[in-house]
Amino acid sequence: MNYLKVAAVVLVLMLSGCSSKSVDVKESDTQLMSKSDKAYIVFSWPKDRIYNPEFIELAELNKKQDDFKFIGAVEFGNKIIYEVTPGKHDFYGFVDGGLAGLAFSWISDDMIFVDAQAGQVYFVWIDSDTMDTKPKFVEFDAHKDSLYDTLVDKECSTSFLSENNFKQIISDEEVSAENSSDLNSDHIKNYKSDSLGLEIVCKHDIAKRPDSMYMTTKELIETTTVTMSKDEKAKFVKNRADYLTRVTDEKRKKVQKNKIQKTIDKKEGIAVLDYSTNSR
Repeated sequence: MNYLKVAAVVLVLMLSGCSSKSVDVKESDTQLMSKSDKAYIVFSWPKDRIYNPEFIELAELNKKQDDFKFIGAVEFGNKIIYEVTPGKHDFYGFVDGGLAGLAFSWISDDMIFVDAQAGQVYFVWIDSDTMDTKPKFVEFDAHKDSLYDTLVDKECSTSFLSENNFKQIISDEEVSAENSSDLNSDHIKNYKSDSLGLEIVCKHDIAKRPDSMYMTTKELIETTTVTMSKDEKAKFVKNRADYLTRVTDEKRKKVQKNKIQKTIDKKEGIAVLDYSTNSR
C-alpha cells in the first residue's frame, strides 16, 4: 500500500472514529488534505504552552446548535485534522471531570465558529489560562501569520517601511521622549500598515511581531497528528446527554445573549497547496 492510500485510510478512520486505538499519523500532514473542494480545520494543542494533563473533546454543532457530531479528543501536544464542506461551522470543546468521592461533576467548555472556504486550512489553537488550567480555544489567523513571515527580522529601513505602507504609531510619551535629550538608542518604535492590517515593532531597527507570545503556523503544524479511538467514541456516546444539555441550556444561550463569539473568518486560512510552504 503506498503512502497516498495509507493517508486516505487514516483520514477515514480519523473522521469516522473506527480505529481500535489512537495511532500517530506517520505520513505528511499535507497528504491528509488533498481535496480542493473541501476545507480543513486543524485543532492543535502545542507542547510549549502551559502544561495541562487533561484532554479536550471536540464536537461540531449543527446549525440550530441543539445537537452535535463527535470529532475526537486532543491531548496535550497533539492535533486533529478535520475535513469539512465550505461554509460556517460551529465547534464545541469540553473537558468533563469531577471531584473524587463526590456525586456531582463539572464540565469546562468553550465554543468557536469557523467560516471555511474550499481549498483552505484553518487553525484552532488550544491553550490554557494562566490562572485556570482548563483548555480553551484561541482564534488563529494563519493568513496573517504567513504575512508576518515576510516581515519579521527585516531591517526597518525607509524603503522597507514605505514598500509595506507602515506608518509610525507615536504616543504622547514617545513624543516627549523624542523631544528630550536623553533618548537612548534602544528606543522601540511601533508601526502600523492599514493595507496589510498588521503592526510591527522596530527594536534596534529590526522588525519584530508585537505579540511575542503568539503561536506561529510552524509551531501548530509540528504537533503530532492522531486518530480517534473507540474508547473516545464510547465515552462520548455514554455522556452525550450531559454534554448536549450543557451546550443547549447554558453555553449556547450565553454566547447568543452576550455575543461573545470566537470566530475565524474565511480570509484567515491558508491555501492547502501552501500548507507545506508554511511548514517551514
